[in-house]
Amino acid sequence: QSSTKMKANLSQAPTVHIRKFFEEARKNRKASGSNKGKKTRRLYSKAVIMGYKRALRSQSTDTCLVSIQGVEDTKSVDFYLGKKVLYMYRAKTEKNGTFMRTVWGLSLIHI
Repeated sequence: QSSTKMKANLSQAPTVHIRKFFEEARKNRKASGSNKGKKTRRLYSKAVIMGYKRALRSQSTDTCLVSIQGVEDTKSVDFYLGKKVLYMYRAKTEKNGTFMRTVWGLSLIHI
């Protein structure tokens, strides 16, 4: 008798075919046009720390020289002036639930 009860419970499951369900979902998504004309854009630029600001015999360790990927001339530098800069590195010990550490700064021109 227990097997007949299980069969009765199985008949209560929805009878929608899975392929038909996903086809309807695709049609609804195309009709809504949710991704129409949108591009995903990266909100950061990759960069490399080149070293410290320095003279012939001395260096100032509070100012780093950064080479930003895609920035080749002085006109494109103007966009990045005053923007925040994040230096992220991996540490050996875990702190606050993560191994990643961050140092924040600003992009400036020193003359």
